[in-house]
Amino acid sequence: MKLQRLVDKDIWLEERGITPGVTEIRVSNRMSRLLGFWSSLYLAGDILIDTGFPHASGLIDRYLAKKTISAIVCTHNHEDHAGNCGILSLRHNCPVYLANSHLQWEEGVRSMPFYRKLWWGTVSPYLAEELPAQVVNPGRSLRRIPTPGHSQTQVSFFDEESGALFSGDLYISSGASAIMRHENPFQTIQSLRKVAELAPDILLSGHSLILEKPASRLLEKAERMEATAEKIIEFRSSGMTETEIVNHLFRYGRTRNRLLSWFSAGEFSRVNFVQACMRHNPKA
Repeated sequence: MKLQRLVDKDIWLEERGITPGVTEIRVSNRMSRLLGFWSSLYLAGDILIDTGFPHASGLIDRYLAKKTISAIVCTHNHEDHAGNCGILSLRHNCPVYLANSHLQWEEGVRSMPFYRKLWWGTVSPYLAEELPAQVVNPGRSLRRIPTPGHSQTQVSFFDEESGALFSGDLYISSGASAIMRHENPFQTIQSLRKVAELAPDILLSGHSLILEKPASRLLEKAERMEATAEKIIEFRSSGMTETEIVNHLFRYGRTRNRLLSWFSAGEFSRVNFVQACMRHNPKA
């Protein structure tokens, strides 16, 4: 249920309660709203899960100023998730935890491509401590579930008491789609199956997608990705070009894909999915 909306120029912030003790804070800018794309952070008790993108720092800081935050945990290091760790950790005098924290500035975060600076903004420096196996605070315990694929720093957090899974960017769409150059689809497939085994009651994604009883959806996505990857390897081995494979396997949303590929200078595209399947082929 939507509780309130705060507006600062073109930045919107909306709050809604999800389960007892869990609140979604989702933020957007004018460009992301055109694509129906929000960035979500969550308060689980007094643990903040992700911090939103840097362009929204003022509004997020203002909203959280009177909240109690004892720890910040990041699903991964990308700027739309860890973008405000610096300002918020200073404001609340709390630690920031990130898995594989030595990779904090990798995957384009240190030297951001122009489109990411324009879209989300530049991450300010912050001290990332290595994420423990469990983050425990009074009344709340979040278990770390490694879920690499989209990022080598990506984890999900499982709240066993409520059955909530905070999944970051593990599940954004229902099948194989455009990805960033550094991603590994085969790791994503394994990660989807791993969290499905937990049988969570609700999945809370990093981009405002919320699924109840998501296990079947997670497995379905894993199967679709695996089938697509197998076809890519087969078609590439038979001599089809990457462009031919994309046109054959991804018949819908071509205009949107071309726009995203152009806007990101190729960092985000369906061709990247084809190349990643060949690069990370476990049978090679």
